[in-house]
Amino acid sequence: MIVKHNKKIIGTFPLSYAGTKSTFKGALKVSEKGVYELTVYAYDPVTGNTGVDKITHVVK
Repeated sequence: MIVKHNKKIIGTFPLSYAGTKSTFKGALKVSEKGVYELTVYAYDPVTGNTGVDKITHVVK
């Protein structure tokens, strides 16, 4: 997943398969207030199946 804080990329973080189709898991600790945008992407090289989703979360 790619993580942005206040529109600036702060890093990429791995996710693992959560045991259910199209579901992944991971942990991210944040310490600063602001707007966080998470972009999750996955690619299966065997089938060519690709997916992406984005969520925005505000920490007050």
